[in-house]
Amino acid sequence: MDFATEHEVTDVFMEQYAFSAKTAHSHALGELGGNIKRDVVIGLGLDIHVVSPSTARALLGKFSIPRAKKGEPKVRRKKGEPKPLGIKEQVHVVLKRAGLPVQWDGDETDAWVIANYGLSGIEGADALILREVA
Repeated sequence: MDFATEHEVTDVFMEQYAFSAKTAHSHALGELGGNIKRDVVIGLGLDIHVVSPSTARALLGKFSIPRAKKGEPKVRRKKGEPKPLGIKEQVHVVLKRAGLPVQWDGDETDAWVIANYGLSGIEGADALILREVA
């Protein structure tokens, strides 16, 4: 709250929760997120823009995971061949090459992706928009 006030924050962007069968304590995320939203909306009087991570990543290029076409057999890796990177990991690699700090973990990089998305819609703000992935 102090940071937002000190830096005259006008917009707040928050990553949409990723709920899946693997999420064991999704209710706890909601409770934490609810507290953050309450503090921002009531304490600062700001609206929160909830952003889907896939939408935010789309600004940074087209990323995909190799998959077999419908009706074709599943593509099998050869023994010793590394597992292909997931979409999120591909984005992280590209951003590190673009200059994001290499010591940032996945959560920090994901937060940057959401913030970058937010900046892309603010006139006069700088955002990284990549059309091609190297």
